[in-house]
Amino acid sequence: MIRQLRLFNIRKSFFSRIIFVFFIMSLFCLTTIGNLKSIALQKQTTTEFNLEQEDECEKIGHFQFDHFVDIIVSNNIAYIISSDTGLHIFDVTNKLAPKLLFKDNYFGYYRDLAKEGNYLYIVNTPADSYSFFLTIYNVSNPSNPLVVSITLLSLSKSVRDIAVQDDYVFYTTSEGFFVYNVSDHVHPLLINSTYSDSTEEIFLNGQIAYISSYFQQSIFVYNISTPNNPELLCQYEGNDIATSTSFRPQYITIFDSYLYVVDSYIGLIIINSTNPSELTYIHNVPIDLQFSYKSSIQLVDDYFYINDDTNGVFILDKNNGTHPTYFGNYSCYANFMTAADSYLFITNGVFAILDIQNPGNIQLLSQIGIEGFYNAIQDLVIADNYAFCAIGGGLLVLDISNLSNPINVYYSNEYLWAKTVELLGDYLFVGSSETLTVLDITDPSTPVVVGSFDSFVIDGVKNEFYSINKIFIHGTYAYLTYWSINKGNVFLILDISHPPEPIGVAAHHFGNTSITFLFCSGNYICDNKAYVGFGETLYIFDVKNKASPKIISTYTFDDLAPIHDIIVESGYAFVGSYNGFAILDIHKSTKVRLVSKLDENSHTITVAGQYACIGRYALQLFDMSDPNNPDFITSYNDTETVNGLNPDPSFGMEKIILIDNHAFIAYGRNGFVIVELPVTITGSIPALTGYYILPFGLLILIPIIIIRKNNKSKMKNDEFFSVNN
Repeated sequence: MIRQLRLFNIRKSFFSRIIFVFFIMSLFCLTTIGNLKSIALQKQTTTEFNLEQEDECEKIGHFQFDHFVDIIVSNNIAYIISSDTGLHIFDVTNKLAPKLLFKDNYFGYYRDLAKEGNYLYIVNTPADSYSFFLTIYNVSNPSNPLVVSITLLSLSKSVRDIAVQDDYVFYTTSEGFFVYNVSDHVHPLLINSTYSDSTEEIFLNGQIAYISSYFQQSIFVYNISTPNNPELLCQYEGNDIATSTSFRPQYITIFDSYLYVVDSYIGLIIINSTNPSELTYIHNVPIDLQFSYKSSIQLVDDYFYINDDTNGVFILDKNNGTHPTYFGNYSCYANFMTAADSYLFITNGVFAILDIQNPGNIQLLSQIGIEGFYNAIQDLVIADNYAFCAIGGGLLVLDISNLSNPINVYYSNEYLWAKTVELLGDYLFVGSSETLTVLDITDPSTPVVVGSFDSFVIDGVKNEFYSINKIFIHGTYAYLTYWSINKGNVFLILDISHPPEPIGVAAHHFGNTSITFLFCSGNYICDNKAYVGFGETLYIFDVKNKASPKIISTYTFDDLAPIHDIIVESGYAFVGSYNGFAILDIHKSTKVRLVSKLDENSHTITVAGQYACIGRYALQLFDMSDPNNPDFITSYNDTETVNGLNPDPSFGMEKIILIDNHAFIAYGRNGFVIVELPVTITGSIPALTGYYILPFGLLILIPIIIIRKNNKSKMKNDEFFSVNN
């Protein structure tokens, strides 16, 4: 009986153990052993991308910068040309709110302009050409100017300046100056070619033409009473100027009988031109002129105004005209300038109107456009139908509720060299050259500065920002990289639980190589890890303890450097650089491996749903359902001309955002472009887990063999025990 009971207990124990072991084995097979697919993938070679697919994208919206260049104001009408977007005509009767009457880009790059009567003369260059043309407009109706004629001026000679007088057009080039008879505006006729070395600006004063030559260090004076046969009266080389600096004349104008010359080395030079055949030096006023594309001198109410593209507008008291004295300076960018009444009209990217009734207190009345030549979009975030753009010239906000017509609702140049932006609720973080600025964007059209952060103490030394590179926000912490003079490249963690008052928590400094950064994004749990690109190496930090980030792993590329962008999703790191795009398996931080690679410039990358997108000179979209074998979907290359201009590849894509079936692209030069995609962004990238289910019979057999073997041994022991009892 005892023996039978023991046998029953043994059998009961046997089957209980079978069930228990079966359960454990099942879990084991579904997790550790079952992840055989991952083990097998470790042995696979790197996948090369297949890019054989036709473009299926369509551009539906475009916001492009108006890069205003030269300007003429006549009868409260401002005629402005933009190097990128053509001719703009404004009614400036209301100086506080100029009204746009006309905008068109009929013909490539716009270089220079002049006006006489009802005709506007513009020098322009077609896209991808070194040829120069003269386009004549009839502007009797400024709201509807009509192109009268287009005439080839030169196939190779660079046209520098243009002036019009009595139906004659005079223009200077790199090889001399030339004259056209335009009495018949439909058929302009070349009547004179005066060849010489490079000539620059031309100023007409009755029957006399004054032409500056920067490289010949001279002013040439011509009698143009017979336009088809100009007579050289003198070549003034500035030998009597009391300075050791070389004479480099640029802009010329005349008031009374005095010639006023802008020289970037000497300043303002006053010359007696009573006898045009014999110019004599009178005086010069040193001015810190840096470099101006077209300096000009305007005389308004006994004050001279001289523009410079770096140092703004210089103000000089005329006095008796021969010895002006420095009065002051108005800080702004002012490449081109003209005056009318008591107002200055300046351009340098923007079109701005200044009230100069009180030279000691100049007032900015209005401004249109994006300031400076620094209008390349560097970074972009989108929220609630608004696009927030970090541009070299500041912060730009676009209303994109109508995708086909993005509208500029805010621009500020307070954040020069802005390079990165990020959102946290109603707060926008803008990383510029020296400061991280926090703005309240409850009203996106009127951002309000509420806080800032500009330095962090490292090794007991205050470490100031010199250039903020990237910022990413995760939870209540901001992770950013920046460059500083003291420590080179730095990875910094900020506590932004109270956004207006960021608090530095910890930092890790690298060297002086280019650095990029992005924290884990999307819904993937990254176990408090941060991923930082430094040169050709990807660094993985454990940031669970925010006060003490630690490097736990690195991965160095052989032919992918410098790393420019990083996105982490579903256990994969998508890494972009100027010479390639790579996908890394980072499920095990200590065993990072290369999964696939594409030898394509990937300046910017983004991941959304099951799709990844890379871009620089072209957008390329991939289905990442299997990251080991990315499936190329489509590409978009802005090969069409934009306002007559081919896109400049040196200003490629800086940021791409995918939403629904649209790609929002931030360009360096082409502005902000919206593209409709052939797919809708859905799904997600699967984590790297492949379950291998062992055959049911094997699951049963293994525990039975193990348990039976153990129990046979136990039964013998039990029988021996019972006998002895």
